[in-house]
Amino acid sequence: MNEELKAAVNEAIEAIKKGELYSNYIKAYELMAKNEHIQNLLAEYKAHQKNLVNLEQVGKTDAIISAKQQLQAIENELEQIPLYTQYQQYEAELNQYLEQFSSLLLSELNI
Repeated sequence: MNEELKAAVNEAIEAIKKGELYSNYIKAYELMAKNEHIQNLLAEYKAHQKNLVNLEQVGKTDAIISAKQQLQAIENELEQIPLYTQYQQYEAELNQYLEQFSSLLLSELNI
């Protein structure tokens, strides 16, 4: 990548970081990181996901169904927390924006 292109990409990245969308995402992320209830639910969710993978590998059908229900219950609880849903919304919007930026960059570079 030539220096001019690198500079343009870095400038675009800095503009994204200074934007409202990125700022909102970071604020929500930081608030979530400080929220003990959300962090506990996320840790519980990850543990159940890991358990589900193990159960799927050994083929325990009834336990798989139960594990999926537990995951769904945790998801439902998380979705009742406004901070969590707002964070998810910001994350989805930011990801969509970054995908569009990447596509535009790749098309300009003819990659």
